[in-house]
Amino acid sequence: MQTFKKVIFYIFVNVLCALLLTFLLAQPSALKILFNQAKQQEFETLFLGQSHTESGFDPFIFSRCTDMQTFNLGRRLEPNINMYYFAKNVNKQKHYKRIIFDIDGSYWIRDHHGSEGADCMLFNSLSGKTKFDYMFNVILKDSFTEVLADYAFTSHAIKNIFKTVKLKLSPEYLKRNQHAMYQINKLINTDYYEYKGCGFRYGIKKNNADWGSWNFHLTDIKQENLIAFEMLVSYCKINNIEFICVQ
Repeated sequence: MQTFKKVIFYIFVNVLCALLLTFLLAQPSALKILFNQAKQQEFETLFLGQSHTESGFDPFIFSRCTDMQTFNLGRRLEPNINMYYFAKNVNKQKHYKRIIFDIDGSYWIRDHHGSEGADCMLFNSLSGKTKFDYMFNVILKDSFTEVLADYAFTSHAIKNIFKTVKLKLSPEYLKRNQHAMYQINKLINTDYYEYKGCGFRYGIKKNNADWGSWNFHLTDIKQENLIAFEMLVSYCKINNIEFICVQ
């Protein structure tokens, strides 16, 4: 009995420490705010993809030209399987009529091992049955070290603990208000992008990084990415959503 109590106490302390560190160090969740916005029934077109989508597709231009309100849910570092759960989570009211998916070849040749904390962040942002579906089909198959927490011990995170806590306790953030997105981007303190709204961040400065070149071969595509793509296509078929792929 004494050993059992010690084990329970040990687990409790570790969980408490993880929650505390998450609160202090993890960046305020942009996904929670974006999901809350994207669920609004005024939106009919949804952009999905990674960083190229997030910074390359202006939803305001598309809304003006197509007469369909558009939301950009492209997010850097997110694997293809997460795009399926993005769509599923924000379309519970079945208001989306079109999904435009930007295919980034570099993500199709990658294995999925937790995506450097992206899976943990997404899991914390999902709700309802979608959350449990994601846990059993993605989280439990991930590398344990990748999904243990959504924070990192970096000098930037430690230096900004006070600002992080203050933002997480602000009324705008707690209400998942759009204005909190501008505060989050200010906290990240990047000089290369400016948040414009509806999930779109506009590039304002080149970082002069040399990404080099690489040869793409069909044989390099990971099976898990094809399965994720099929899941997204099937979801669109079942829900009568027009599905468009661009590159």
